Amino acid sequence: MHERLCRTEVARPSRDAAWVFTYVLAGCVHAVTVAVAVLGIWLCLTGRLVLVPLGLLALAIVVLLRPRLGKIDPEVELLDRDEAPQLYALCDAVADAIGARHIAQIGLDPDFNAYYTVAGIRQRPTMVLGAPLWTVLDRQGRVALLGHELGHGANGDNRQGVFVGGALRALARWYELVRPGRDSVFAARGNPLGMIAGLLLLIPQAIVGGALYCVIVAFALVSLRVGQRAEYLADAMAVRAGGRSAARALLETFLVTGTLLRAGRLVPRNAPAGESYAAIVAHAAELPATEKDRLVRQGRMRQHRVDSSHPPTAMRLDHVASRPDEPARVVLDAGQAAAIDAELAAPLARLERQFRDLVREYQV
Repeated sequence: MHERLCRTEVARPSRDAAWVFTYVLAGCVHAVTVAVAVLGIWLCLTGRLVLVPLGLLALAIVVLLRPRLGKIDPEVELLDRDEAPQLYALCDAVADAIGARHIAQIGLDPDFNAYYTVAGIRQRPTMVLGAPLWTVLDRQGRVALLGHELGHGANGDNRQGVFVGGALRALARWYELVRPGRDSVFAARGNPLGMIAGLLLLIPQAIVGGALYCVIVAFALVSLRVGQRAEYLADAMAVRAGGRSAARALLETFLVTGTLLRAGRLVPRNAPAGESYAAIVAHAAELPATEKDRLVRQGRMRQHRVDSSHPPTAMRLDHVASRPDEPARVVLDAGQAAAIDAELAAPLARLERQFRDLVREYQV
């Protein structure tokens, strides 16, 4: 797939069969939710008292399955434009360079990652930057990271929205409600009537739960294809924004995450402020080229990926390497980089203690 993407202009996504199919499946899921809502209202309005509880139950299920608006994690520290004007200016320049929407909100969190999402009633485009990842990247690596994340706003990853994302979450809740299992039987142990009722429910639970599971798997597989294609497109936008070498360095940083975090883990909890970030930056700078190559090869063998929605990092590196080596459209100079560092100094310091706690929980 990535070879075909290399030969195309990256500014806009194609609406292929998988992309369309995700909307069809999402529409079916939401249609079922609407049907249950109509049924619940009808049962409540029939005037028969025996049906009203069933109607209220149906409406309660609809409330549970309603599409959720994107929500920002409480540990994310949001920055407005007045707090970080230089960072927002850089993001706007990157967005203009790759043909993406300007970001509405930027947040920082203590994780070694970054992501793009939409949040709130207005579906505001939001980018969250992991404090340790941002710290360890060089100037052009940061531009490539912004290009990648902002690229998700323009590359057709429809799982970010309320319609498709809400359908996926609704399916998961449906399965939780009717999943086949013996929990209800064991919960009623000692109550003969309850055990009989639980046993009678096992068969319909198994049928409905199994069918829902098949739908979830099909939906996930199709949406994963859309998401993985979106990653390749976002990587191409990282090349466009920051240059090919910067995009490659960004991906290699994910491959050496384990060794960087082990360096951060050695820093005591009561160390002076900035020591954790300094430790991973120093370790990254001191990492020999041979060790980096070894970790890259190891990542290839293990099919390393950031998470299950991403293609293997090695394939993404191959895709980046096959892109034309065009000049970076955005160059972050030392002056603007220093201004951004000054803007982020206080929030990065506040997040460092959380990072120190998190780094001890990483499985590295």
